Amino acid sequence: MDGVDVYDLEYPTYEGVRLAKVEPLLRDAGKVINDIQDLKLGPEAVILATFPRSGTHWVYEITHMLLTGNANYNTVSREATFLEGLPDLGPLQFYNHIVSTHLQFKWLPKQHVERGGKIIYVIRNPKDVAVSFFEVLRNTLKELKRLAEFLEVKIADPLLKEIAEKCQFDNLKTADKSVRNDEALSKIMRAVSLNEHPTIYRKGEIGDWKNYFTVAMSEAFDKANADNMDDIGLEFEFE
Repeated sequence: MDGVDVYDLEYPTYEGVRLAKVEPLLRDAGKVINDIQDLKLGPEAVILATFPRSGTHWVYEITHMLLTGNANYNTVSREATFLEGLPDLGPLQFYNHIVSTHLQFKWLPKQHVERGGKIIYVIRNPKDVAVSFFEVLRNTLKELKRLAEFLEVKIADPLLKEIAEKCQFDNLKTADKSVRNDEALSKIMRAVSLNEHPTIYRKGEIGDWKNYFTVAMSEAFDKANADNMDDIGLEFEFE
């Protein structure tokens, strides 16, 4: 896809669902999803499933620290294990750490789902997601403890506090530029002819949508959300 500007391309779709503009999906979305479904992860693997711009990198880093039992940043970027962004899933066969995806549940690795492997699903106020596209932070310690219990790891309170500090937005933003030593994101960007990395860390604020939505826009969004999402059993606080 040399010489192709990703912004000029249509979003790839599969079964009527719009997907990310990454090279493998742009080439053959069906094959990518079939390969992901057939992927055999290790028994200790954790799938981080999110909608884009919903705190994926934040939760990825927190989960890494909880699983490794220390507050050191991961030197491998989240993109290195981004399932639909990789041209070859071979290195992830029997992988035993965190992999991430923006795909729907029905397209996740079948073996992992069938054996009850751990899946972390991150949701965020969709109004903040919309604003984040255009250009989850409350009770951090409580949520860290809950996540540690789900992962079945025992973490002492002092370390939980250190992890919370290391994973504050500004600290993560700085670490993303100074700690990573792999080229996974660079390869993905070069594949779609982007010279600069996209902005992964924007503001990290709750409720920033209020600075962009008019009252009419907010009401229209609420109606669309009610019409399409009322039956999923999840509630959002539109602060």
